[in-house]
Amino acid sequence: MASILLFAALYFLTADGSEAMSLAPLTTTSSNCVDATFVNCKDSHVCSDTNMRKYCPVTCGVCSTKTYSCHDDHVFNCNKNVCGFPSLKKFCPVTCGTCGYGAGSGPGGTGMVNNSNCMDLVSNCKEYPRRFCQEPYVGWAEHHCPKYCNFCVSNTGSKTNSSVIVTGYGGPGPGGTGIPNNGNCTDLVSNCNAFDLSVCREPYLDWAKNHCPKYCDLCGSVGSTGSNTNTNVGTVATVTCEDRISSCKQYGRYACLDPYADWAKHNCAKTCRFCAQLAP
Repeated sequence: MASILLFAALYFLTADGSEAMSLAPLTTTSSNCVDATFVNCKDSHVCSDTNMRKYCPVTCGVCSTKTYSCHDDHVFNCNKNVCGFPSLKKFCPVTCGTCGYGAGSGPGGTGMVNNSNCMDLVSNCKEYPRRFCQEPYVGWAEHHCPKYCNFCVSNTGSKTNSSVIVTGYGGPGPGGTGIPNNGNCTDLVSNCNAFDLSVCREPYLDWAKNHCPKYCDLCGSVGSTGSNTNTNVGTVATVTCEDRISSCKQYGRYACLDPYADWAKHNCAKTCRFCAQLAP
């Protein structure tokens, strides 16, 4: 009876859109593939629930019959904090103890919604504040409001080149200074790293360009210089905003937030819109 009650609690939590309870993982290789004893695997709901069928691999027919290589994604900074994010922990199966659960796009993985059929399942997604697209509601949001929360996977390329006009800052010598070029790009204050990355975007963008251009990745290759006027017209800077890895969109928007913001800024600048000088 105890095992049946435990299963019921887990099932209704997941059906309600909340996260399933964290339980000891089972290894589903062919040598030791067994159903868990604390779950009623005979229940008709088990195999249709992606969060539950991993505990009943024999009943649901998901035992692995081949040797597989289970490893953490080398481009992601796997740590125990990641395991609390359903769409992130699949990239860290070793760290999160989920080897054998079909992490990624295979059976058992949650994946993301493709743009070809990405739509919100409820009509009032826009009435929810944006925080409902983040933990602890992200599991519900991915299923019910993927379009509103920007969880749809893009099929387009991840690299964009753009020429943008930036406001120059007055200083000695002819013309405006614009954004510092890569050869002489330094932060003018010593504690830029102490600021949250939101300081690199509007409404603080102008301040960031002048005081923390290196920290905010606002350095660009300088084009034509501005005119020598009292307004010190800035320069036209050609900047390249790109993701360094191809799987950025699979991590979801919450990978752009703390505690992963520093990692995202370095690896997924375009997806996370950290290139503040480009229009969103």
